[in-house]
Amino acid sequence: MEKVPNPDIQIRTLHSKASRLVESRYTDEYILEELCREGISIDYARAILTFAHSDCASKKEAQVKLTTGLALIMGSVLFIITSYRFVQQTGMGMLLIEWGIVIAGIMRLFKSYGLFKRLGYR
Repeated sequence: MEKVPNPDIQIRTLHSKASRLVESRYTDEYILEELCREGISIDYARAILTFAHSDCASKKEAQVKLTTGLALIMGSVLFIITSYRFVQQTGMGMLLIEWGIVIAGIMRLFKSYGLFKRLGYR
């Protein structure tokens, strides 16, 4: 008896191939040709390509959120330490603590984690 290939695995394979080609910045026409060589229709190849572009954009968005979240946290912690040292050295002034920026950075990190998880990264 001949073993029938699992359609879910075939779909994931085609999608990952399209995503790799999109990330490698191949043209859409080339990607469509490569997908059609796998034996699928041009319309289905276009649908896979659309999803691959969407995933690539979501990955970039997640990377931006991760980077800005880390930058906000590091910048605000640096600001808090600098403010504390200034107050310690001068003996005057009010200690400025920007916990809102720290919280905003943490929220960005959680959003980027959610995007990465949705895209299948662990």
